[in-house]
Amino acid sequence: MGSKPTAPSTRNLAPSAVTIVYIGGVPYLLQHDAPVMSLGQLPMRDGRQYVPATSFGSLVQTKTAEIVMRLFEDDDVWTEEFLSLVFYAQNDSDNFEAFLAEIPSESRASTKTLMVGSDIHGQPVPLAPGPYVCDFLTGNLYRPYRLYEDSSNAFVGGALPTGSMIPVPSKLYHLDADRTAPKPLAGMRFGVKDSIDVAGLHTSNGSRCYRELYPPRTETAACVSRLLEAGAVMVGKMRCGQWCDGQDPVDRIEEPTPINPRGDGFQKPSGSSSGSAAGCASYPWLDFTVGTDTGGSIRHPAAVNGVYGIRPSSGRMQGEGMLVCSALLDTPGILARSAAMAERVTNVMFSDSRLQVGSRRRFKLLYAVEPNTTSTTPKFFSAGGSGPEASTPAGRIMESFVSRLEKYLKCQRRELNLYDLWASSANSKEDLATATSTMYQNIVYGSLSRNSIEPFLRDYRAEKGPKTRPFIEATTRKRLEYGRGVSDAEMEDSERRLKVLADWVNNTVLPVPSSSTATTADRPSDDEDPAYRDEPATRALIGPDGKPALFWTGFSAYSLAYASGCPDIAIPLGEVPFTSRITGDPEEEESGSITRLPVAISIMAPKGMDEVILGLLTELEENGTLKEVGCGSRLFRD
Repeated sequence: MGSKPTAPSTRNLAPSAVTIVYIGGVPYLLQHDAPVMSLGQLPMRDGRQYVPATSFGSLVQTKTAEIVMRLFEDDDVWTEEFLSLVFYAQNDSDNFEAFLAEIPSESRASTKTLMVGSDIHGQPVPLAPGPYVCDFLTGNLYRPYRLYEDSSNAFVGGALPTGSMIPVPSKLYHLDADRTAPKPLAGMRFGVKDSIDVAGLHTSNGSRCYRELYPPRTETAACVSRLLEAGAVMVGKMRCGQWCDGQDPVDRIEEPTPINPRGDGFQKPSGSSSGSAAGCASYPWLDFTVGTDTGGSIRHPAAVNGVYGIRPSSGRMQGEGMLVCSALLDTPGILARSAAMAERVTNVMFSDSRLQVGSRRRFKLLYAVEPNTTSTTPKFFSAGGSGPEASTPAGRIMESFVSRLEKYLKCQRRELNLYDLWASSANSKEDLATATSTMYQNIVYGSLSRNSIEPFLRDYRAEKGPKTRPFIEATTRKRLEYGRGVSDAEMEDSERRLKVLADWVNNTVLPVPSSSTATTADRPSDDEDPAYRDEPATRALIGPDGKPALFWTGFSAYSLAYASGCPDIAIPLGEVPFTSRITGDPEEEESGSITRLPVAISIMAPKGMDEVILGLLTELEENGTLKEVGCGSRLFRD
């Protein structure tokens, strides 16, 4: 475990006393133990205890009423109902009446004003711009949190105790923050995968038994602390598979599986950072999310939910305070709806200095291709572009992106058959698939069983009784049993194989410090093979004997990054129509209701060159090669 949980105890952090009020029919939460200030005794207004209010802060002195009102109207927490009472500071009195008069009369028809006074030293009390609620019974002033419904089951819960609703603060409070030292993520909202610690909240690792056994954490993971220090606002914990395992919806019965909002709403969200991906794809009020990636737990959920998924170079982000499946492979990472946001957030989370790269960038574009095979689930592109790139809608979207990437980088792709390159250059007598056969499973489930599950089981039995067992999902339980059976010798051999693969990638495929990039194809979502929530994953996991397999064995498209520590980014490129067995045949294009699924691609760079590749993607977004995606069933709504 990244941070050792406190021993089981009946002790719990006392929940804050909260009240839910409705303003304009919208629910808001007030946190009673966190008033902004006390205004003293106030006369009741219209018999109401809770009165919505607005502060324009120092914006009164720096901006016109027209500009300020546009800012407020764009906020999803503030509404015109909050103009029923307007606060102003004593030092703003000369400008305030003129400013208020410029607000359209219909917006301030019933506006009352109240001056916020001075402190005991005679200094004006600062009150940030934004919405407030005044309790006329106590005289306390609160910042209200708008409550959003978690319709996609992406959250375990909010940062404040609100049941199934997620409390969200206004971004307006950050408008007149200290401009001499602005915070790069001021007001940005994010959710955190529930395998990462946040002080005052439980870490459940996707297990209700684990959450109930241990009290809330007392420390926040280092990677999350960096976001908070940069001004971002954590609004809740995101669901994940038990012990960060790649669980299928049909295997997940203890807690709800997040809903992938794309297409017909019945496609799998993948795992294990499924809540982080589904939440990012579902909610415009969520700016980004934090997940973890061991063998693809950010990248694959990002691809199928149609968002950007960043697995950074190993060690670039601090991993303390999160569940460790394998110290060799794990890293936190980011999911976002735009390349610019992904770059902005990821740069804040980096814990070390960037790799120095010269101002003159020259790129090589390595285009990973499949060996001659009839595989229906290709991991890479086809040689010569003769396969799905030319014959399917998803393939044509991928080919269009790679062609535009060639043009922008001023270089031509170079086809690279990784299997042939391995045979000719790796320090191994085995072929690539054989050399990596059970390497990942041995390391991950062997480490997880030894270092996380066994301590949890001991604590659980000590607390509940020696014959009790916590509930663990059936498929995950079988994988953990496999992990317990991995011998020390098998673990050492797998770690040796991992190092051979890592050295080969870092020295032959993507050597540092060359400014080369490599693209690899994720399996596209298309009309031939949508992945419905109610279909077992075992249909795609068939072993050499033709029977369902517990693991995917052999070389994976995700192996390159987790072995080498190179950055790997899932990129949403577009969407393709498909015939849904839920909604029926696609309707006419003109109707706007055609059912579509995301198409994604993966792009890698040499280890430590995260900033280069993230900056490149932002440039591609700025020139229109890539586009910011939206929320809901469609990636793009023209």
